[in-house]
Amino acid sequence: NMGIPYVMCTVAVDMTAPGRDCSSVSIDDEKESYRVVEYLCRKGHKRIAIIAGRDNDLAVGGMRLKGYKQALRDHGIDIEEKLIRHMKHEIPEYSIENGYMVTKELMESEVSFTALYAISDLTAFGAYKAILEAGKKIPDDYSVIGFDGIDISKYFHPSLTTMKQPCEEMVKSSTTNLLSADALPHTASAPRRHTNFNRLLNDINFIVKSIFGNRIRAAEAAGYGFEVINYLRSSLVTEPSE
Repeated sequence: NMGIPYVMCTVAVDMTAPGRDCSSVSIDDEKESYRVVEYLCRKGHKRIAIIAGRDNDLAVGGMRLKGYKQALRDHGIDIEEKLIRHMKHEIPEYSIENGYMVTKELMESEVSFTALYAISDLTAFGAYKAILEAGKKIPDDYSVIGFDGIDISKYFHPSLTTMKQPCEEMVKSSTTNLLSADALPHTASAPRRHTNFNRLLNDINFIVKSIFGNRIRAAEAAGYGFEVINYLRSSLVTEPSE
């Protein structure tokens, strides 16, 4: 209402929905979440647990949960509600503590699973602690995969496999939109603009960061381009024997 230009970046709501009157830049959370679960399915996992958003989350958490479910359906895997674990309301959302408490309960429930998908890297870090406290190993007993690609993920042992968001490109696009007429209040003659990075850098935004050499070979076998293979190799501080 003040006529001040602005652009929403990496938003937590569906900016393409009716009623949104500003420009925005984001990834397609549902589609990218689908790719995470598809990767696990291709690795042979059939019992994939998920640390999803809160049970009332219709934004990022809800969209990533939709991608999880659709990927399972497309690979002929039944959706089991007991493998879907929601973040707790009384703990800060997308936090290490939330990931820890949710995974701790999952482990104590003795529900069988072979892979755990945490919809954010921070919750995945909490999952690491809960799994290790239960006397289990990653990736020997469970595979864990996150989402975001934050830098600290490569310093965990084993390093966290994660889906990296193209943050630099999103910021550049947001700035470009902000400096253009696209950031002004929108009318029927000047509609809003939404830039979606769901397929941008599709070879290099999926960073398989676990430090074992077989993950690089898996990326090669899956047909990823030379850019992602080189990125994987350059990301590895050490490559221990398997």
